[in-house]
Amino acid sequence: MKKLLSLFFAGTLFIGTLLFILPLNAQASEHPRLDAAIEKLEDAVAYLKEAPHNFGGHKAAAIADCQKAIKQLKKAIRYREKKK
Repeated sequence: MKKLLSLFFAGTLFIGTLLFILPLNAQASEHPRLDAAIEKLEDAVAYLKEAPHNFGGHKAAAIADCQKAIKQLKKAIRYREKKK
């Protein structure tokens, strides 16, 4: 019985989370290429941060540049949203 209740609550939490997240993603679909670029850059930053090597001394600069690009892409999307 406890296992069944645990599964029920886990399922309810999962569905509730999806219902909250899906509308947020729907808004982001105005510029799917920019959204995809942000996602890939964030993935690259996470990969670089976890990497045990420094890529010939370029790791820190690459992380900083990716983060700067993410910030600029997000600003560009916000700008376009205001122009609607």
